[in-house]
Amino acid sequence: MVKVKKSRVVMQEDDKLWMARRDARTLSEANVIAADKKRLADAQKEARKLADERIKEAKAMEMVAAKEKKPAETMADYAKKRLGD
Repeated sequence: MVKVKKSRVVMQEDDKLWMARRDARTLSEANVIAADKKRLADAQKEARKLADERIKEAKAMEMVAAKEKKPAETMADYAKKRLGD
């Protein structure tokens, strides 16, 4: 079997064409959704749920990042706080 390599320039043109066609289909689908009030409302409702999930995940990640900045508490430090020594 002989491998045929496309030049980088041709491959980029193929990628551009594929992307333009994909974008055209995406825009067409968006227009269909926007014209259907029920479908648009459902999409907006789900978008809010997805956004809320992402916000919750981001807050959890922020808590992890904040803990990383603080020095780790040793068992001795913990015992002093709890026992008052």
